[in-house]
Amino acid sequence: GVYPFTTNRELYMKLRKWQVAVRRQLSRLAAPRQLESLSRALSESKGTQMEIPGQYLDMKEPTPDQHCKVDRVLPEIEVVDRNLACHRRITIRGNDGKLYHFIVEATGTAISSSDERTLQLSQLMNRCMEKEKQTRRRHMTLRIHPIVGLAPRCRLIQDDPKLISLMEVLEGFLSAQGQTADGVALKFAEKAQMLSRTEKDPLMAAMNEVAD
Repeated sequence: GVYPFTTNRELYMKLRKWQVAVRRQLSRLAAPRQLESLSRALSESKGTQMEIPGQYLDMKEPTPDQHCKVDRVLPEIEVVDRNLACHRRITIRGNDGKLYHFIVEATGTAISSSDERTLQLSQLMNRCMEKEKQTRRRHMTLRIHPIVGLAPRCRLIQDDPKLISLMEVLEGFLSAQGQTADGVALKFAEKAQMLSRTEKDPLMAAMNEVAD
């Protein structure tokens, strides 16, 4: 086929323009919505005996009598950016006074038991690291986010509003250096294209030059 792009710069800038346009549109929709407009039943439920999701994932005998119950679902539903996608986040206040945040994720494929097995593997690795002297001394653990299936293509994922992504860390670092992530990515693409004729591994060579 024939493409209207002659250089990586033109292609990258076109894709970046589309990305900015999409993010601008999503930011307009990111204003919190009222729970009452989405689910009147949840907005009116207070002091129920429903448990906070994700309390049956520990590798020990469950104790339902000690589990935290839902006091109420807070009225504002936020739109957050997680894993290159936008999701709604609900906040539940438990009868212990704490706030529990959950991402409502709609998946393109049916949810399988692999999510539960992945969580169990992470818990097992944490127990192993607790027994090892070096990892215990360094307080090394895997952060586990409980995943609870609601329907074949919908699930809840516990979230922490204080977490930031590696992309946000990178953007902050580059901003302090007077650079942008787009500029670095474009420089890498141009270097890789230029070195593809002389280097056996142009990607690694380009990465080394950009890092310098």
